[in-house]
Amino acid sequence: MKKVLVMLTLLVLTITTVSAKQRYVIMDFLHSADISSPYLKQDATKYNQSCGPTSTAFIYNYYIYKNSNGKYVAFKNKNKAKWAIRKLYKHIGQTLNSTMGTFDPLVQIGAGKYDFQKVEQRSMQNSLNTNLTYLVNDMKNKIPAIISLKGYNNGEGRNKHRYHSLNPIGKFNHIVIVFGYEKQNSNSFSNSDKIFYYDPYFGKNHYMTLGELKRVANQDNMDYLRFGK
Repeated sequence: MKKVLVMLTLLVLTITTVSAKQRYVIMDFLHSADISSPYLKQDATKYNQSCGPTSTAFIYNYYIYKNSNGKYVAFKNKNKAKWAIRKLYKHIGQTLNSTMGTFDPLVQIGAGKYDFQKVEQRSMQNSLNTNLTYLVNDMKNKIPAIISLKGYNNGEGRNKHRYHSLNPIGKFNHIVIVFGYEKQNSNSFSNSDKIFYYDPYFGKNHYMTLGELKRVANQDNMDYLRFGK
């Protein structure tokens, strides 16, 4: 009888552990990005340093798709996509295809050009756990976010290849769009949590663990930029 009770207890604990996993993925973002990616991705427009403005355009595209219940997207041909990126650079007063040193120009694009009502960079003064809690809530509420990934130096060893591959363009800093988070335990954050992100350069989705993100993100406390409509 004791053995049966022990086995039942272990079974309950196992079920509880599995059910504690939480996964929030903005599928409408992924669907809209896949439709417009052939025209909007940097590899198509050839604006190879425009990851910031291109990321905001992907997010704008998502809201068009979402608000039309999947009927429309903003970008369905390459000329319109290239024209849109040129207009974004003009809006922030920067040379076409120049890099972004901070998130500030992207805030200008989101709040000004695209009229997003809730553009906000999470504070670097917050703890990592606080900003991760915000990020999970944003994913739950279907609000995409932007983070910056570190580039790597050619001199680093081959043993770091896995970390290099997390940045799709390699040795240069790169802005990507976060569209999902999976917590392994609902009560805490773990290095094995998964962050789902979209690369505006090649137009593909990826994921990394939280442990990997801590190593490759330019924001030490995940002071990411959110784009709420």
